[in-house]
Amino acid sequence: MTAVLRDVREAVSANKELVNGQFTGRHALISIVDSKRHFWSPWLSLEVADDNQGCEISGRFSPHPSVWTAFIFAYLSLAVLSFFSVIFGMSQQLVGQTPWGYWLLLVFVVLGISLWSASQVGQKLADADMRKLKSIVSNCVPLSSEIR
Repeated sequence: MTAVLRDVREAVSANKELVNGQFTGRHALISIVDSKRHFWSPWLSLEVADDNQGCEISGRFSPHPSVWTAFIFAYLSLAVLSFFSVIFGMSQQLVGQTPWGYWLLLVFVVLGISLWSASQVGQKLADADMRKLKSIVSNCVPLSSEIR
């Protein structure tokens, strides 16, 4: 386990112009350097665990935590606003007014679809950086390992 993390640390050090690495115990967090990072740049989180035949490396690509937070907050806000627009539309309908509150629901659904579309575009823009991070790790992982 420590040999694999040592190899990953050396690979990150050899690519200082491209990636940063933070290592703690069995965990590693690898990201694109600040000068080359953009809004959609991914982070690679690795965890190394002992296995019967050696060790197992688990990795997860994710956006910067501030991007996660912004998207979750936006989705949550749209969900709450959608709920209240339905309540408002139903209230208008019950008192005999024109229920224009339902139109707000349509606006929020369109905004949600737009937000989802933006995330899909962001994933495509991050693909090249993800491949760079994956190649740095896969070059120092033993050949018996399977990388997906």
